[in-house]
Amino acid sequence: MKKWMTRAAAGLLAALLLLGGCKAPGEGKTDSESQSTAYSIYYVNADETELVRSSYEPGEETRDVMVQEMMQLLKDQESNEDHLTLLPEGVYITTYDIHEKTLTIDFNSAYLDMSREREVLVRGGIVRMFIQVPGILYVHFTVEGEELTDSRGEEIGPMNSDSFVDQAGRDINSYQYATLTLYFSNETGDRLIQEKRSMYYNSNVALERVVVEQLLEGPRNAGSSAVLPSGTNILGVTSADGTCYVNLDQTFTESTLALQESIPVYAIVNSLVDTCGVDKVQISINGETDVTFRETMRLDRFYEKDASLVEESEEEQAEESREETGEEETAEENAAEENAAEEGEAAEAADEAQARAADIVTAAPAETEAAGK
Repeated sequence: MKKWMTRAAAGLLAALLLLGGCKAPGEGKTDSESQSTAYSIYYVNADETELVRSSYEPGEETRDVMVQEMMQLLKDQESNEDHLTLLPEGVYITTYDIHEKTLTIDFNSAYLDMSREREVLVRGGIVRMFIQVPGILYVHFTVEGEELTDSRGEEIGPMNSDSFVDQAGRDINSYQYATLTLYFSNETGDRLIQEKRSMYYNSNVALERVVVEQLLEGPRNAGSSAVLPSGTNILGVTSADGTCYVNLDQTFTESTLALQESIPVYAIVNSLVDTCGVDKVQISINGETDVTFRETMRLDRFYEKDASLVEESEEEQAEESREETGEEETAEENAAEENAAEEGEAAEAADEAQARAADIVTAAPAETEAAGK
């Protein structure tokens, strides 16, 4: 089944999810009136270039009622000279399911026949609609029961506002998609735990800065803890010649987080090295590097990645166990083969000895007979 989404289209989706990127249909509706609307549904403008917002008042502000009403509104939408229905003709929702806080919406196969631009508009509008619903945090798309994937064949998965980095600027071509490798603390504060985070970000902002911002946001996975104190200000993040320079305010050094002193520093370093490909990192405080973090972590030096601080995941531990088991089995097989070879050589030597003994026994009577004559 064909599934796609170009990076440019991904950028468009990110732009659409920004609050400033929609218009309200009809005449005389001001921005303040739009902002006062509690809930919205979305259309596509006549040029198919952006979303159009229309107010919606639910019968009840409950999850099940609002989801059902929004589904019906999508089905009943009509086009006019100002806007088009969000779902184009022939594209429809086959089923939907709510599991915990994720709404999964399944579409018929015609979904994949939309132009890339229209698909992004549809997805952006539907995500924005349903994340308004109380109790719905994620919206997940499938097509004929199969995961929707991007142009690289990777599953798009559940979407919500946290999937997008809202930065200044609304140029639809300025957004990029990236998978960040971030490191947070374990619950005991003595090891780092890796967390993968995929999102769209404004390419006018350095990826290195996005990494530090996401570290400041904190972990999303259970079992992980924050590594940067809340309220830390990022004064600057730049890279040159394989080195990333991170300038933070004094909140970083005044941290009271219960972590070993190396954990916050290497959370930044390992995250930047793995995500951005830099070789080393230097951290400064208010532009000054003649600073010691806690007791021994001097900031006037460059830090490289320290993989020894990373706690192995359960999958990695299982893989190592399988590898060790495999190595033991291989060693046992090799030993068995060597023993078999040695036994074979011993058997051959015994056969040769028996053959020589037989030759001697056969030759002895002949020699005796010759001597008698």
